[in-house]
Amino acid sequence: MIKIVMLALLLTSICGKLMAQLNQSATGWAAYFNSIKLGDKYTLINDLQFRTNADYQKLQTLLPRISLNRNLGGGKQVGIGYAHIFNKTGNPAETEYVAEKRIFQQFIISQQIKNTLLSHRFRLEERFLPVTTLNGAGSSKVTDHKYNTRVRYFTRWIKPINNKESGFSSGWFTGVQNEIFINATHFKNVNGKIFDQNRLYGFFGYRLSKKTDLELGYMNQFIKTNAPKDQMNHIAQIAIYNRF
Repeated sequence: MIKIVMLALLLTSICGKLMAQLNQSATGWAAYFNSIKLGDKYTLINDLQFRTNADYQKLQTLLPRISLNRNLGGGKQVGIGYAHIFNKTGNPAETEYVAEKRIFQQFIISQQIKNTLLSHRFRLEERFLPVTTLNGAGSSKVTDHKYNTRVRYFTRWIKPINNKESGFSSGWFTGVQNEIFINATHFKNVNGKIFDQNRLYGFFGYRLSKKTDLELGYMNQFIKTNAPKDQMNHIAQIAIYNRF
């Protein structure tokens, strides 16, 4: 018992020191995900996300994204897509949104394991990051773009609650997902490091039908920065999923 208490105190001390080395904030994300089957071979996937700044004060990011995937069979897909992300800059004097443009390619694997669903996504992004200058009262002018290539690996696990049906059509479910972001090229244009960020997310949801899910959860986002302190965001997320 003494050893357990000492170990708990040690872990608490380590966690406290790690937290002291981080800038932390609370934010909120709302997301809509939609997939549309175009025959047997193709699926159109799009999402729209709204993200607040620290303490939910204002809209920080608007993220529309779309991709066209080709179904390979066996739960496998390959796809290509585009995202146009509107962000507020870090300069408090700038009030307008500026856009980061992304082209991406992805490979998705979906697996049904008894009554649970496990999915993996490998994504390669070509990012065009805006360089801005202040142009007038609160107006941002994009003067150039910086390039960065990033690799993302995403995995998501879903399990129905009190439902043993494979591919269940309604009811409560729970799950967890994680996504890791790795810079592949042009490190100096971002944080100067290979590791970019990690997003760990746990959630509960309700499946209204085979076409619609509602979901609520907590995400822990760790971001490696080029500042003295790294960033950790505590995110409350609400999401809607539609499948047609």
